[in-house]
Amino acid sequence: MSIADTSRWSLAAPALARTLFIVNFLAIYFLSGFSALLYQVVWHRLLAIFSGSDLYATTTIVAAFMAGLGVGSLVGGRLADALAWRWQIGLFALLELVIGGFALVSSWWYYDVLYVQHAALAESPLTLALVLFASLLLPTCCMGMSFPLVSKALTPTLALAGRRIGALYAMNTLGGAAGAFVVVWFWMGSLDFPAILGVGARINFVVAGLALLAGIVAWLRHTHALADTGSAEESAHRSQPLFAFTTWTWLYGLAGFLALSWEILWFRLLGVLLKSNSFTFAHLLAIYLGSLAVGIFAGAQLVHRGRRPAQVYLALQFGVALYAGLSLILLFVALERWTATEWLRAYLAGFDPLDVSPVQYALNAVLSAPAGLADALANRPEFLWLYIVVPLFVIAPPTLMMGASFAFLQRAVQDDQARLGRRVGLLQAANIAGATLGSIVTGTWLLHVFGTAHTARILVLLGVVFLLPLLPRAQHGRMPRWAPRGAVAAVGLLLLWTMPSGTRLWATLHGAPADQVIAAEDGTGVSVLRNYASDFSSTTLVYVNGLGQSWIPFPAIDSIHSQLGIVPVMLHPEPQSVAVIGLGSGDTAYSLGGRPETTSVNVIEIVRPQLDTLQQQQQRAPYGGLAGLLEDTRYRFTFTDGRSYIGRGSETYDVIQADALRPNSAYAGNLYSYEYFTLLKSRLKPGGLAVTWAPTERVRATFLRVFPHAVQVGSILVGSNEEIRYDAEQLRSRATHPFTAGHYARAGIDPLALLAPLMDGSDLRVTADASPRADINTDLHPRDEYNR
Repeated sequence: MSIADTSRWSLAAPALARTLFIVNFLAIYFLSGFSALLYQVVWHRLLAIFSGSDLYATTTIVAAFMAGLGVGSLVGGRLADALAWRWQIGLFALLELVIGGFALVSSWWYYDVLYVQHAALAESPLTLALVLFASLLLPTCCMGMSFPLVSKALTPTLALAGRRIGALYAMNTLGGAAGAFVVVWFWMGSLDFPAILGVGARINFVVAGLALLAGIVAWLRHTHALADTGSAEESAHRSQPLFAFTTWTWLYGLAGFLALSWEILWFRLLGVLLKSNSFTFAHLLAIYLGSLAVGIFAGAQLVHRGRRPAQVYLALQFGVALYAGLSLILLFVALERWTATEWLRAYLAGFDPLDVSPVQYALNAVLSAPAGLADALANRPEFLWLYIVVPLFVIAPPTLMMGASFAFLQRAVQDDQARLGRRVGLLQAANIAGATLGSIVTGTWLLHVFGTAHTARILVLLGVVFLLPLLPRAQHGRMPRWAPRGAVAAVGLLLLWTMPSGTRLWATLHGAPADQVIAAEDGTGVSVLRNYASDFSSTTLVYVNGLGQSWIPFPAIDSIHSQLGIVPVMLHPEPQSVAVIGLGSGDTAYSLGGRPETTSVNVIEIVRPQLDTLQQQQQRAPYGGLAGLLEDTRYRFTFTDGRSYIGRGSETYDVIQADALRPNSAYAGNLYSYEYFTLLKSRLKPGGLAVTWAPTERVRATFLRVFPHAVQVGSILVGSNEEIRYDAEQLRSRATHPFTAGHYARAGIDPLALLAPLMDGSDLRVTADASPRADINTDLHPRDEYNR
């Protein structure tokens, strides 16, 4: 090598070392984001067992998680500016070790300690909120601290703020998208929750080790001076700030509010459209985060090409609201008028969700059989449209703009290297606070008061806030001062006017005209009744969050729901107190009230609007079954998570059951697990009966593992601690009692026909498999919920 070559290498080596260090840290931060979303998905499942999965509990879990991130951002921002470079990297590595260590004990803490030993803490809403915040504070605070620390460490000059901080945020977000996708499609079901958390902990430990190693090597080679050439020139061309930093924090807080609020609306709309299952939320979250990451990458690359980053940020944030409103209009025009979407309208009008198991199995076997995934997608073209194309159309463009705006914001507000870390932390804390407020206000108030359609209009109007500072600058020449504002107002009013109304929205998403639909919603969910006649004179189909559940009149299509109620109350000698989880059409609840001995039927439902739609149905098309359910004072309705309600209360029952629930519905595993059936067993009076629909052999094995005595009628299992005695004459006598016969005749139900399997002389008593290795569902391993 010549002297000249040696000289060129000596000059290039530091630049190469800097580049390798940055690339290495981007990869490290990708892994950190992957583990963070892994934890969010699994911890939410674990905490939902403790707190319940109703609206208040779910909102509280999300708020507690985000509050911890916000606290961490504030603390991390101050530490980032106070610490030397090597300590910033070292503290980041320590935080990853703490997160990983907590993950290893989190299953024990959240499940064995909080749920098993201290379930009473969830009874008080205030206590629950404090417990959830305290239990999530350590890991989420550590997660929140890491971003300002790493941002300060890798951003030695202000000119690099947008590009470097944006690239870090993009990689972390992309890692989160990958984590959400991999966990739900590959690991849920095949691994139990502690095992998945163990994988996340190992990732954190690897991240800590790689960060320490990279930091030591860079420190020894003095490559922590990570500035690029030309930084001084770029700094010299910085424009004057558009707002004070405090104003930017408020604006970024509003952006967080809108981002989380739109996320709630998109996930609700797409959840109904997809007929949501256990894969839906994490899948949509992966698309959301992946699109956000791509947008952040794009913004980081483009941020230094313009001279007005503040104006670009404001325009992008307004673009989010504009596209979100327009996309809803276009989606509904396509669903209502385009012939190409006829298959989708038929799917929406259908009762059952798309079976995603072929794609899931192909994904899990893609390494050994890559052609299998292509074949699965070719055989399931609906999957590509429902799970990829439509979600991308709705979610990707606005989240791309959200992401791209991040780098422009950083370039607009960072004007002091000494305060860079603090400002990163404050901005993140403001954004997280806004997102937390968005989840609370939108989830618990806006949806309840205004519904999805009008909430979307409100969010579009709030998005106009970002456009207002740009309007005076848009004036030029002889244009009147009011012209830009007038044009914006006209476009906004046209957009708001053409957005679908609430009834039209839910009718379209159920493949029906508006006059054939009864709809109600709040933060807990969406209830829709669909009839094929505008006077509701034919059979009404009952949908909850897009999924077909049952029908009215009760025996119109199938009698499984009636049979679920009739069988246990006819088997029990004196069923005074009865509880049922799930309302639906009211069929099972009504059928449980057929004995004169029954004094109370407690109906526990998580989606409150179901009762509203049943009441509206009764007004439009009176039916004896609904009249009995709604007017009989023995029925009381409680709107909360059914399992949590049974577990927290001290009341015992003669009969407890859950209405028929698809095993792969979200959180269905909580009602088909060994621990759930054990809970039912503890809440039964002597001789009491627990009832479940057994749609899979694994549910059957799980139920029989708990109850030593059981009777099986078709796909219905009835279990007890005591032997279940019955004979044909006894059942006939109970079914023909004047009160009982009148009760069921009012709804058009034939109890003797539904009891026929018990009256033909067959012995329907069943026992458990004695093998201790029976394949069962547990709280920590809900196999059926994830098709495993």
